[in-house]
Amino acid sequence: MLIQKKYVYLALILLVLPVMIVVFKSQFYQNSVYDILPKNVFKVAYEFDMFNLPDIASVKAYVPETNGRQIIRTLTVDRDSNKFRTIKNQYGKQAEWKIINQYDALFSYEFEVESKSISFELPEYTPFEKDFADSLSVYLNPSEYIQSKEDSIQLLAKELKSYNLYFTLRRNFDFVGAIERSNTSVLTDAVTTLKRNRGSCNGKSRLFVALCRAQGIPARVAGGIILENTQKRTSHLWAEVSYQGHWIPFDIINNHFAELPAHYLELYKGDDFLISRTSDIEFYYQFRIKESFQSIASSERKNASLWSLIDFGGIPIDLLRGILLLPLAALIVAIFRNIIGLKTFGIFLPALIGLALVKISFIWGLVAFFAVILVVSILHFPLEKLGLLHTPKLVIMLTCVVLTLLGLSIFGLKNNLESLSTAMFLPVIVLAITAERFAKILVEDNFNDAIQMLASTFFIAFLCYPIFSADLLLGVFLTYPELYFSILGIMILLGRWIGLRVMEYFRFSDFSKYKLNKVV
Repeated sequence: MLIQKKYVYLALILLVLPVMIVVFKSQFYQNSVYDILPKNVFKVAYEFDMFNLPDIASVKAYVPETNGRQIIRTLTVDRDSNKFRTIKNQYGKQAEWKIINQYDALFSYEFEVESKSISFELPEYTPFEKDFADSLSVYLNPSEYIQSKEDSIQLLAKELKSYNLYFTLRRNFDFVGAIERSNTSVLTDAVTTLKRNRGSCNGKSRLFVALCRAQGIPARVAGGIILENTQKRTSHLWAEVSYQGHWIPFDIINNHFAELPAHYLELYKGDDFLISRTSDIEFYYQFRIKESFQSIASSERKNASLWSLIDFGGIPIDLLRGILLLPLAALIVAIFRNIIGLKTFGIFLPALIGLALVKISFIWGLVAFFAVILVVSILHFPLEKLGLLHTPKLVIMLTCVVLTLLGLSIFGLKNNLESLSTAMFLPVIVLAITAERFAKILVEDNFNDAIQMLASTFFIAFLCYPIFSADLLLGVFLTYPELYFSILGIMILLGRWIGLRVMEYFRFSDFSKYKLNKVV
């Protein structure tokens, strides 16, 4: 009895004490739920290097501003110059450095970006907008590089124009998208792109805008960079169309129709140059970009805890997500196996299936799982008759798993099912183990038992999926790692469970009724 009390006391201490510490720390640091919510953040260093300067030299470069889609936090401005200022014009915000009596200069503009994707629903019956605000008139007129009044543009625009806005934009988008892609960074105007039938992002965007303007649709280009972990000089240009007070984005070269991904950083709006500078100098610039995963609490060093693993350890966030949240998912598995009494394929396999589904669409992920299980189960019986050893048989199954995933991915690509085309991202080994164990139960037990275990496995995987996909839970364990001890306390109590499982009450219900009637 004394030993039993000791484990109860230990479990309660492990369970309650960490919760008390978390409450104290959250009050002390005044961390709200929003403060610990993890977010994808890009840190960008906009670097400039100049040589052979005259007595007075200057550089102007567009820098990002906060708007409804992106939040910008300026970190540092390296002012290796006599004068620095920011100015606003019709296109956006420019940083200007003026260098006086220096042979060379090296300076940078560092900022942090937190952005989100945007998408607009354009129904097929979307009509043309007839009345425009006076401020939009400039976006209906031709410009130096967007020659919407040229005969070739006018003729094509008339040919592509449909009876409503949606189909007109779709036909413009598809026509320009079919033009051969060119990776040149040389400025290309609309007419040249049409004439040569090839163009980069700037040429295709200008042609799309020129066609829209020729059709009476207000349109413009927008410039920025695509954020990724790299160092690069490449900027990016896309198009925007005005409709009912909204600027709807279209990135033709990357096939984004009325949408813009979260990793697109907007620097300016309108057809201008990203950087302007004094001529006849040796000039170099680059974007040094680093993606990070952080919260407000971690960025302000308020109870940072395990966030340093991301900042300095170089551990990929997806790997860290699986490591940090696996104990919580395993706790769910243990509760359903030990308390509820569900049987599954292995102990941790349901949790691993839930983790595997995080990277792709959940529904299509399940479709891929069941397709693989079906193929391997059918294959299992003839392999058993051949009397093959376990390892060669497993390799054959693994090969069939890969071929099934390839087939699903190709089918998804050909039928514009992007979610299904990502089936190859499912961990092959998890698929193979699941299918192999299902086939084994078919042989050793019976079809009903195999189906029940398969259903139980995927039911628990369904419960584990939101655990691995919840950014808030990841933020909680990164900020308050003490909670892992609470999991240990629960598991100690669970490990001493000696009562009947829930499923056993149903299994022995008839026996209980019989025994009760007999006593009466």
